[in-house]
Amino acid sequence: MDTNTFPDHAANAVLELYDSLGKKGKPHGKEWVVVSGIVLKTQHVDDYDLEVLSLGTGNKCMSSTKLSGLGDVIHDSHAEVISKRAFRLFLYQEIHGLYTNGSSMIFDLKENLDIALKPNISFHMYVSHAPCGDASIFPEGLFEGTPGGSKPVEGVVDQLYSDQYGLLRRKPGRGVPCLSMSCTDKICRWQILGLQGNILSNIIPPIFLSSIIIGDYFYAESAYLGLKNSISLIQNTADFQSPNLHIFSTQYVFSRGKLHMTDTHNTNTLPSSSNSINWYFNSEVEVTSILGGKKMGTTKKNFDSPKQRSRLCKLEILNKFKDLYYILPDHMQSIFSPINNTWNYKSIKDNNELYINRLNQFLTCQRFQNWGISTIDGSNIEVALN
Repeated sequence: MDTNTFPDHAANAVLELYDSLGKKGKPHGKEWVVVSGIVLKTQHVDDYDLEVLSLGTGNKCMSSTKLSGLGDVIHDSHAEVISKRAFRLFLYQEIHGLYTNGSSMIFDLKENLDIALKPNISFHMYVSHAPCGDASIFPEGLFEGTPGGSKPVEGVVDQLYSDQYGLLRRKPGRGVPCLSMSCTDKICRWQILGLQGNILSNIIPPIFLSSIIIGDYFYAESAYLGLKNSISLIQNTADFQSPNLHIFSTQYVFSRGKLHMTDTHNTNTLPSSSNSINWYFNSEVEVTSILGGKKMGTTKKNFDSPKQRSRLCKLEILNKFKDLYYILPDHMQSIFSPINNTWNYKSIKDNNELYINRLNQFLTCQRFQNWGISTIDGSNIEVALN
């Protein structure tokens, strides 16, 4: 008899997929890494099916001095962010299949050619390590060698690190600060705006997580206050609905996670991997260098080559949108207006009034009102119509 729970089944599905992906880009020696995956659950009368839709690894991000305004590098390579961006490519794949051959795992086509989510499906995120930020605040001594929290946003509190809940935090960085918000904060944002992001919200309904399943370093109080409570602060005041996020732990341990590697090697000063893996359903694995934000093997000589760009970077996702545009029905094509035969990343996003309204309500919530506005706004990211 199977005594595992749904969270265990979902976690195991992601970990089994990770094990099946080969050695390229994975940690070696004493290195550790975080893995995250988004899982589709299809509910039947007495049972359910699970399918992993995307997977990402990583636990580092680029310093503010290395950011690119051209949309050609990956700035944030934490596993949750990588799996979400890979999931977005899965969505492009699904929309393309729906409009070209009527085939999709998650979408149905309405009579008016709009898109709806299939019934009886839900989406769940597994992450092998508690998300950085408020969800990683631990009582002193609970997890040996692991500091709680992460760096609060400048101007909120004076301390670099704090065990106070409800603070907007940036990801920790070495030396020069990182400008990326913590994964706890980003997951809260996704749960209000949807995993699909701004551009695709013109084409498909918002897609939300039904649960997050946390592996190592799970501390229930932090997970609930950092995620569930923070999301409810917006839900209580917004004029739109978003689903509640259920939070689970799992008995499964990731063999390359920090906790397992620390126990195995009896030290808490192990190095983390500098590579990031991304994968989505029916795709090949792509490996990027976290510190450079481009494909593994990129050098100074070929750094600017289009071939070295990750498929997850904003510029390549905009290229995906361009390919999709030509098969969209007329009433959807009319939403997007190229300027001088060019699509501009920022202009497309600024034109989405419904999404912008949700975003503004998110940003006016006291918990998130100091969210950093990036100086890299996408105004220099564009692709030609033809």
